[in-house]
Amino acid sequence: MVKIKSIYLSAILLFMVALASFDVLFMRGAAGYGLISVYAVILSLSGYAMHDARMEKRYASGAMFLALCVMLACAAQYVFSFHYIPALWIALLFLAAALVSSFISAPNLPSGGVLKEVKFTFMEAGLFSAVLLFALFIRLYNAGNIPPGIWFDEAQNGNEVIRILSGNLPGIFIPRLTMMPAMFFYIAAFFTRIFGVNIEALRLVSVVTGVMSIAAFYFLCRHIFKDIPLALAGAFMLATSRWHITFSRVAFLGMLSLLLAINCFYYYLKAISSGRRSHAVLSGISMGLALYTFSGANFIPIIITAHLLISLLRPGDPFYKRRLSAGILALVIAAVIAAPLAVYAVKNPDIFSKRFKDLTIANDIANEKSLMPLLKSAQIHLLMFNYEGDYNGRHNLYKKPMLDMVTGALFMAGFLAAAAGKGNMFYFLWFFIMLSAGIATISIEAPQAYRIIGILPAVYIFILLLLKKARDVLSLINRSTTPFFIFLCVTLFSAAGLNIYQYFVLYPRENATYMSFSPEANAIAGFIRDNSADYLVLVTKADNMYGFFPWEQKLISDFVNYQGPPYDYLKNDNTVSEAVLGRRKGVVLLLRPSDTVMIAQAQKEYPKAVKKEFHNRVTDEIMFVCYYIEKDMIKKKAELLHG
Repeated sequence: MVKIKSIYLSAILLFMVALASFDVLFMRGAAGYGLISVYAVILSLSGYAMHDARMEKRYASGAMFLALCVMLACAAQYVFSFHYIPALWIALLFLAAALVSSFISAPNLPSGGVLKEVKFTFMEAGLFSAVLLFALFIRLYNAGNIPPGIWFDEAQNGNEVIRILSGNLPGIFIPRLTMMPAMFFYIAAFFTRIFGVNIEALRLVSVVTGVMSIAAFYFLCRHIFKDIPLALAGAFMLATSRWHITFSRVAFLGMLSLLLAINCFYYYLKAISSGRRSHAVLSGISMGLALYTFSGANFIPIIITAHLLISLLRPGDPFYKRRLSAGILALVIAAVIAAPLAVYAVKNPDIFSKRFKDLTIANDIANEKSLMPLLKSAQIHLLMFNYEGDYNGRHNLYKKPMLDMVTGALFMAGFLAAAAGKGNMFYFLWFFIMLSAGIATISIEAPQAYRIIGILPAVYIFILLLLKKARDVLSLINRSTTPFFIFLCVTLFSAAGLNIYQYFVLYPRENATYMSFSPEANAIAGFIRDNSADYLVLVTKADNMYGFFPWEQKLISDFVNYQGPPYDYLKNDNTVSEAVLGRRKGVVLLLRPSDTVMIAQAQKEYPKAVKKEFHNRVTDEIMFVCYYIEKDMIKKKAELLHG
């Protein structure tokens, strides 16, 4: 037995505080919210520095090297936070040292005992419900302003839903600009039938499926860890993840895909442990339905197939037969469910595969005649969690790592600790195969947070694996569960605070966010919506305007103004009379600065027309100019023309 005095534990705690203070004193010179969170997490461990501890010598060694692994991962995260390319090798050296520490610690850590099923209680139900209600709240809060517009993919999805509502059913696959299976659109049609054809109803599909995915992840974690606090922690972390929040507040297909992926893997793991065929059937149903969602779901059967192939190499595994029978049954069920989609793909190969052919990295490899684009994409995607995330303002807080600094450090430490442990192969397959969905994407879109949305549960499972190891080790110092719950709660709320602050405060302020959501097309669509009841709106197509796509404007305007007063494009033969105007006050011309001829003509013919300019808030450039031409001006001009 080894005796560890409290004075030594207190010294370690103070040393960690001193290391955290190094950033303020010598580097950045200011204490941000992130540093305050780090202080809070460190000081929450003070409950383990108040008394002496006794433990076996090998456990003391394992605890020391596990702590070293975590500290080295934190050091790597600290270096990543400077976003300084020449320093990347330092962070990677820290991670290499952390990996060595994790392998040394793994054989010398307590096992944590045999996992047993726990009964569902009223207390658990209340806490679980509270997490889901909070998740729902932060996905609905200020929905009218964040995100700051409608992306044309959302508008296109909305226009396809309008076709369904009008009785023009698309079948199982939607061609045109969408090129996606149709299941999401039928679900969205149900929501819009109830709440009306608007962006809020469309996004509500993502809100609901996003919250359901959190619930599904809770039960997955509960099954894996047989531990209610860890399951609640996993659900809370996913609920407050900026990455998850971002995609559950837009009308994309990703949340539906994520929900079905989690369901599939939950029932697959249940089938392996219980041997019940019903679980394998439910896994197959979820997998088959997922194939009718987003393209990232196509990697689900690859994960299970890879897991089965590895099982063939390990026939001594106690779950060998269960894994094979469950996996094969799930794959067969999924194949039956996905058969209609497969038939469509065979009959329409060009339409079905067009999106993939346009976006695959094979195009870059062919153009450069080298595998370097693939290797570079792999590097970028591996660094996106902690160093530099998705550049797309629709997908992420511009270039920020996909994980906050607290979660990011825990993820790296958990990933490395899991690499040294046993029984974690499935989570690594889940992580790397889902990551390949992004790696295989065309280089200009790397890193891609949307196509790898299915990786999120695996990321938080690695964090929970670390937290479980940490709890087992810390219990050797203080057997009371209270200090660990304090540490866990402080860690969770610190990470949640960082994520919520980044999404609801920083994300709306970011110029890339505003620019990504088609500011010009949204401004025009909103102007038409707000003014077409009083004025006949004529819009220039701006075919020759650099960086602007007329079809994008039309998609958004058609969706926003569904069943509203009509608008038209400005043409040479536009004829406006009192009969055409009806009860409207007059005409509004929407012209671009590049429409110099039309602007000059409008000013010449209607010198008293009221002019109003709309500016881009980032560049301050004029997006478009409005000329309000009242009905009496048109009447006077007609009288002059006819003598």
